[in-house]
Amino acid sequence: MTGWPFPAQTDGDPQPAARRLPPADLPALPGAHRPQGEPADIGGPAASGGPVGGPPAGRAGLDGAELADRRVVRRLRDAASELLAAAESARADRLSGEHRQALAADCIAQTVGAWVAEQARSGHTPTAALEQRLARAVFDAMFGLGRLQPYADLPDVENIDVYGTDPVWLSYSDGRVEQGEPVADSDSELVELIQGFARYLGHTPRTFSPATPLLRMRVAGGHRLTAAMTVSARPQLTLRKHLLVDVTLDDLIELGTLDLALAAFLRACVRAGKNLLISGAMNVGKTTLLRALANELDPTVKIATLETEYELALHQLPHRHGRVDAYEEIQDNAEATGGLSLPELVTHALRTSAQWTIVGEARGAEIVPMLQAMSAGNRSMSTIHAATGRAVLNRIVSLAGMGPAPLGADTAYRLTSDAVDFIVHLELSDQQSAAGRRRVVSSVLEVLEVGDAGLPALNEIFVPGTERRAVPGCAIACLPDLVNAGLDPADLSASAASPPRGTGRRRQPTGPRTYRPQVSIAASSPAPTSWPPPDTRQPGARQPAAGRRW
Repeated sequence: MTGWPFPAQTDGDPQPAARRLPPADLPALPGAHRPQGEPADIGGPAASGGPVGGPPAGRAGLDGAELADRRVVRRLRDAASELLAAAESARADRLSGEHRQALAADCIAQTVGAWVAEQARSGHTPTAALEQRLARAVFDAMFGLGRLQPYADLPDVENIDVYGTDPVWLSYSDGRVEQGEPVADSDSELVELIQGFARYLGHTPRTFSPATPLLRMRVAGGHRLTAAMTVSARPQLTLRKHLLVDVTLDDLIELGTLDLALAAFLRACVRAGKNLLISGAMNVGKTTLLRALANELDPTVKIATLETEYELALHQLPHRHGRVDAYEEIQDNAEATGGLSLPELVTHALRTSAQWTIVGEARGAEIVPMLQAMSAGNRSMSTIHAATGRAVLNRIVSLAGMGPAPLGADTAYRLTSDAVDFIVHLELSDQQSAAGRRRVVSSVLEVLEVGDAGLPALNEIFVPGTERRAVPGCAIACLPDLVNAGLDPADLSASAASPPRGTGRRRQPTGPRTYRPQVSIAASSPAPTSWPPPDTRQPGARQPAAGRRW
C-alpha cells in the first residue's frame, strides 16, 4: 500500500478532512507486501483475490509472494468463468444459485489443476495447501465481493462508495467518513467486477452493460448494491450494509429508537392487524423498523414479502417466520423483455392467501395494488420515502399517478384513507449519542376519513419529544381495537415513568436467539403530565367507542 497517511487537516481548511484508513485498521488488502522474512499466511484473504498464502515452513513450493499477484487469480477466474458459461449454455434449464456454484466449483478445479500442471512443467511444485487456497480465492473472486470484501467485513461500516480507481469512501454507523485503498486498477476492471456481481451474486442473473447501465441487487451478506456506468462520468458503485437483520422492538428500545410506550403501541398495531406505512428520508432506519415489526408476528403466520431486491431477509429467519413467500422483481433484459415488475408481483402475492403482505419499499406503481389490497382487508406493511409523516399523503398521490392506470388525487386520497391505519415516521435525532446521531421514531399519525377539504384527517397520536423521539400526543381513535389486541392504556404513559433505555450503540444479531437485553434506565423524556392529554383531534375525526375510558 502506498500513500499513507492521508494528508492531515490544516488550520486553514474550511471543512474537516476525511481520515484515510491506515493499513492497521483493515485486513491485509490485495497487493499488500509482507514484511521481509514474515511467513505467508495460508489462511490469508483469499476472498479478495489477493494473497492466497504460501507453503508451510520446510516444504518445497512456490513463494507466497508469487501467488500474491492478483493477476494469477484474475486469469484463473476468467478461465473458469468461460468454462462455466459454456457449461451453462449447454443446459436447457436455468440453474439455481447453489447449483451454479457447484458447477463453478468443478470448473475452478479443472482450471486450477491445469495451472498446477503448468507450474510443475516449469520446475515449480505447488503444494496441496496452496492449490486449495488458490481454488478458494478464484471461487470468491467469482461469487464473493473480490477486493471489496475486506471493507464489507468491517463491522461498523454502513456504506461503501467506489468511484472508478479513486480511493474507496467508507461511511460508519457513528457518522465517521474514512478512505481506503482503491478496489480496481482501472475503470474497465471495476466494470468487470460489477458484471461478475450481476452475473453470479444475485438471486437471478442480471445484466450490467452499456445497454443496461444501471444495476440494483442484493449480494452476499445481504448487502444492497447499486451501480452505474456510461450514464455517470465514471463507473461507480455503492454498497449499503444492513447491520441489524434479526432485530426486535426490544432491541430498538435499547438503541434509543423508541421508548416503552411506543413499543407497546406498535406491538398492539401488529397484533390488531393494522396497516402501517413507515416513512422517513434515506438512511434513517425504515427497513430495520419494518423487520422489527414483522418479527412481532407469530411464526406460523404466512407472509409474502415483495422487493425490487431482497433486503428484508425474513425468509432467512426460519426461527421467526416459518412461512414466507419471498418475491424479488426481475429486471428486463437488454431487449426490454423478460422482466417481472413489482406491481405484477403484488397482484400475484394477493392470490396466495398470505395473511400479511410486506412491501420492502413503495416507490412506484405498486402503491396502487398494495393500497387496494389494504382497503379490501389484507394486512400490510411497507416503507415509503417522505420528508415528514404528513408529506406521505402527497407522496402516495405522486406514486399512484405513475402506473399504466394512474389514479387522480381525489381517488388516491380516498383510497389512502380506506387503506392505511397509521404512518410511523423516523428521522435523525438532534442529539449526538455514543454511536453518532440516533435514528428515532419522531411521530405517529393516525389516518382517518377524508374531510371537507378532500384530504384524509390526520391525528398525531405520538409527537416529537426530547431528542425528537416520539412521546404520546392526542387520543387514538381506534383505541378499542388496540386494547382488544392486548394494549393496556396505562402503557401509553410509560414514557413518563420508564424513559428510553440504552446508549444508541448498535448490536449485531448473529442468528437464532432468545436473548432479551438487560439495560439500565437513561434520562427521562417529556410526556404529558396526565393521560389522556388534551383532545387535539381534527374536526370530523373518528371517535373512540362510547363508554371506553383511557
